[in-house]
Amino acid sequence: MTACVITATEDRMVEGLVQQMVTRNMYLMPIVCDTEAVGIVTRYELLRLMIR
Repeated sequence: MTACVITATEDRMVEGLVQQMVTRNMYLMPIVCDTEAVGIVTRYELLRLMIR
């Protein structure tokens, strides 16, 4: 059985990422461009950006 991986595109707004991660209780979100993974963002990193 394969789990569905929740990802975000590199042009997604920070507020939307934070909302999705908090709603789904996620701490990491893979960032993709087309079908290739280009990075991972953490909830901590996003919250630090929003505080600034």
